[in-house]
Amino acid sequence: MWQLFKSVGQDARLGLRLLFRNPGFTAAAVLSLALGIGANSAVFSVVNTVLFTPVPGVDDPSSLVAVRESREGQPQTRFRTSYPAYLEFAGMSDVFSGLAAFSTDLFPIGTVSGESDKVWASMVTPNYFSILGVNPVRGRILDQKESPADSARAAVIGEALWKRVYGARESVIGSQISVKGHAFTVIGVLPEGFRGTRLDIRPEIWIPLSARQIMEPGSDVNTPGTRWLFTVGRTKPGVSLEQARGRVQATARQFRERYPDEQSKNTAVLISVAEEKIAPALRKVILSFAGLLEAVVLLVLLIACANVANLLLARWARRQTEMSIRLGLGASRARILRQLITESVLLALLGGLGGLLMAYWTGRLLSGYRLSGVLPFDMDLTLDSHVFLFALVFSLLTGVGFGIAPALYSARSSLVQSLRSGAGQVVGLAIPSRRLQSLFVTSQIAFSVLLLVVAGLFIRSLQKAQEVDLGFRAENLLLFTVDLAAQDKDDQVLRMNREIAENLAALPGVQAVGLADCVPLVGGLNQTSVTPAEKIGTPEEGTNPILYNTISAGYFKAMGAVLLQGRDFSTSDSPQSLPVVIINQATAAKFWPGENPIGRRLRLGGSKKPLREVIGVVRNWKYQSVWEAPEPAAFIPLLQSPEKVVTVHLRAQNPAALLRPALDTLQSIDRELPVFDVRTFQDQLASAFVGQRIGSWLVGLFGLLGLLLATVGIAGVVSYSVAMRTREIGVRMALGARPATVLWVIVKEKLVLAGVGVGIGLILAISFTRFLTSMLPGISATDPVVFAGIAAVSAVVTLVACLVPARRAVRVTPVEALRYE
Repeated sequence: MWQLFKSVGQDARLGLRLLFRNPGFTAAAVLSLALGIGANSAVFSVVNTVLFTPVPGVDDPSSLVAVRESREGQPQTRFRTSYPAYLEFAGMSDVFSGLAAFSTDLFPIGTVSGESDKVWASMVTPNYFSILGVNPVRGRILDQKESPADSARAAVIGEALWKRVYGARESVIGSQISVKGHAFTVIGVLPEGFRGTRLDIRPEIWIPLSARQIMEPGSDVNTPGTRWLFTVGRTKPGVSLEQARGRVQATARQFRERYPDEQSKNTAVLISVAEEKIAPALRKVILSFAGLLEAVVLLVLLIACANVANLLLARWARRQTEMSIRLGLGASRARILRQLITESVLLALLGGLGGLLMAYWTGRLLSGYRLSGVLPFDMDLTLDSHVFLFALVFSLLTGVGFGIAPALYSARSSLVQSLRSGAGQVVGLAIPSRRLQSLFVTSQIAFSVLLLVVAGLFIRSLQKAQEVDLGFRAENLLLFTVDLAAQDKDDQVLRMNREIAENLAALPGVQAVGLADCVPLVGGLNQTSVTPAEKIGTPEEGTNPILYNTISAGYFKAMGAVLLQGRDFSTSDSPQSLPVVIINQATAAKFWPGENPIGRRLRLGGSKKPLREVIGVVRNWKYQSVWEAPEPAAFIPLLQSPEKVVTVHLRAQNPAALLRPALDTLQSIDRELPVFDVRTFQDQLASAFVGQRIGSWLVGLFGLLGLLLATVGIAGVVSYSVAMRTREIGVRMALGARPATVLWVIVKEKLVLAGVGVGIGLILAISFTRFLTSMLPGISATDPVVFAGIAAVSAVVTLVACLVPARRAVRVTPVEALRYE
């Protein structure tokens, strides 16, 4: 065994010396492999984070469990739990050593220094930190022994917030911080590595669960039907997961029997926290997209491997005499094969090191990337032992993969044939080797065509998305969100809403101002049930879903929307007047097809909600997605349903010029008014296309990279072919051959290979893109424009890659040719 290791070490040392003697070849091969291996490692780091990375900053994260409510017979349908249900599960002392509850959301914050921000904040039960095993780096955490009234105004902050906002000052303990307009006292600072039980969001403030009543007085949070809490806990030693699941389900059935109205058909499931460390919907999207990217970067690696294999084939062909002499001196073919494979593996390992650097930089870039919108995510894609092991194994397999075919050919060298060719003389490739080279060239072209087709489809889908008629005008629209949480009463909220709209509308250059609870296409709209008055009391009551938004008068004008029938909201639509509603065309067509809906009545929500009279019909919009079919939607007046957090929609010819005056106007109304998310609607709209945009950029980048590698590979093969045929070319030129004829002789074989490669690539693309239909809305997976365009581009690039080195051949003189004799 020791002799084997010693022999392999000798091979490695010799291989490294040979590689460093040829820095140009080594650099080209290592760079190609680094791009391929690095791209694969970067994509694997995303998968690793989603599937294998444990929740950081907590004790024994693998043993954490959560209770989620579910539908009977549908364990995959999971809901949050209510506070009474949480108390029921937390009381199972024979199952849990502890169970905590929490709710996480985006909240505006402000400090005594006047700084403001919008961060993730969690409302937690006092036992939350002790169950997770988290200790503060400064101050203390919530005390379970304190009464809810005593601890309700306490706050624990994260180390990152402490450094960013408070400059890491020790005096932070005891200072005041405003959360949604309410003052809390900072009692502790948690380690920066702690981020709760989720990997896709990073809470920075933790306040007691009892603070919900402070921030939303009168909110209905203590009924079994209000599900707003997540749970986290640990089972008792000796209690298996299956036993705990059985007991949880039994408790859920008993709870449902006590509250049959609120808990109809509800049960509960016990799951590992690892299953939901990333939101299930986001997890599915990330893994689906990562799967696509993994297929794409594997193609890039295959192109790189074919490129390096061609380089090795040409390089080892120059060493045929060396191999033959070693065979003549008694070396076995297996020994030579091992030497050549060792060289290819060394290349792959060097490429793997470069790939890890690329994966590290990519992870840093993506970790700092923030998706705009209602639910931004924040994933840490740092490299860990899993990624290093993946890169190592991947590099070894890659090295063997691209090196085996050239090595097998080179190890068959013949001493007699090499000596006949002349010692040290470069000989042409034999027929089997040329076939192998042709296979590599064809593969490169086919894979690059496949990559470019996928990239073209994503770009085409993005282009189509941006051409969709949204139903409103997105240009010249400025958005910013204001939070009126400091206003305790509805009449104060309504007064502030009115002042904001009136004062902003009075600014020079403002064309219209509207306030709304939701922003279409980005956060989407709220959803509830709708029942026309004539359907109340029938089985159809409450079964029809509808989207809705709460808006002010002037909102439709600000959005550039078309009111088809009836009237807009006005100041007369007050809390004391008749409840009214404006519906879209889809709602009118669904409930009153061919009839005039003005004056009809409907109810949004449950039986306690009022009947509203339809006063207008607006044109259909795009609410959730640019690709959606027209959906029923309704708009209710802000005066009749006050909202404390609203987004101002300000239309102007030059909205950027009005940004500072608008903010100054808001400050004049209330100097402490929190204002967030200042942006234009077109900037906000970009996040609605984020999937297609990221897909277009990444797949397009990899597609161009694959084409570049294929082009370099083809040019290298033609250059090598020219070098091998210099004598033949010189003789042809001496005998009077025309340059065009010589040029055609050189490139025709490669052009045939290119045609075959393009054809195979298009066939592969037709098969592969069928699986991308859900990711490419708006176009066909076999879009003829994309397929024809990519075929033409590939043909032109291949022709150029062949012609550039081939043109040198026609300049060969007979004298130069004789030097090869």
